[in-house]
Amino acid sequence: MERLCVRVQQQVCVLRGAGEGEELQAARQVLKEARNSRALYPSLCELAHVLSVDGPVRQKLDSLAGELAKAADKELQVIVDSMVSLCRELCPLSSSAAECLTPPLSSVSERVSIPRSTIRSALMERAAQDIHRALEEVKLSVVSYLTNSIVDQILQELYSTHKALTRQVSQVKHWDEGGTGRRPHRHETPWTSPTKSWGPALTLLL
Repeated sequence: MERLCVRVQQQVCVLRGAGEGEELQAARQVLKEARNSRALYPSLCELAHVLSVDGPVRQKLDSLAGELAKAADKELQVIVDSMVSLCRELCPLSSSAAECLTPPLSSVSERVSIPRSTIRSALMERAAQDIHRALEEVKLSVVSYLTNSIVDQILQELYSTHKALTRQVSQVKHWDEGGTGRRPHRHETPWTSPTKSWGPALTLLL
């Protein structure tokens, strides 16, 4: 791409004084986009990173941490209540005596829970890392696809522009040389016939 840009830029410089045609304007636009394409990949990566800092995935994980904590407490309560019921079934006398303890046996399910920080840590660190890694792979593949697609199109435009400008440059050179195969000097005076230039002098002498 760099070599093509240099060639097209040289052709634009040659044709600069020949008027502003559509092809010349298109060539300048293609050169501009070719320069911009150098920043395409890092810019897309930066955009994806910025939008992911506080994106929907992180927000959902925050919300999910609270929901999971409630679900875990509910699951624990069901399990502990079932355990207490089994204790009463298998050992009714001892279970009744245990109700006199402080706290009573039946209140066990109310006093057990999983710390919220544990659930949040599990989600925001381990699960979030796995999700983040998967997202990064997809984002990079999209960035690569977009960058390659745009660069391929720019290359095609550069080739077409170079081909079109080559014809124009050839025409301009042909016009400058007058079709004689040589370019006249700027200060070269037209050739005049000796008879025409010396005619009055010869008449006086005669």
